[in-house]
Amino acid sequence: MPQGKGTLGMSGTLTKAEVSESFECCIPVNALHKDVMGERYYIYLVGERDGILGKERYVEMRYVKVVDVNDSYAALENGAVAKDEEIIVGSDKEVENNIVVRMAD
Repeated sequence: MPQGKGTLGMSGTLTKAEVSESFECCIPVNALHKDVMGERYYIYLVGERDGILGKERYVEMRYVKVVDVNDSYAALENGAVAKDEEIIVGSDKEVENNIVVRMAD
């Protein structure tokens, strides 16, 4: 506070800004899951393969290494996810590895 501003006993607000490390791959924390043992993290991605009726989209589970996390985002090890891969962040149905999915509009 500048000299001569405020009085003894006056309250105020202090805001602290902190620059953190920059990460190449960050995902929403609700896209991140822990295995049954609680030791490893994984994510669900949407893959594409040939099915009976042509191309179909399916769920692919991938284990990832988390390098940092906060309330909103998790930073993953570089190369964990390619820029063109689709990560499943939420679903109105149960999601599990290798099931066929349809994307909502």
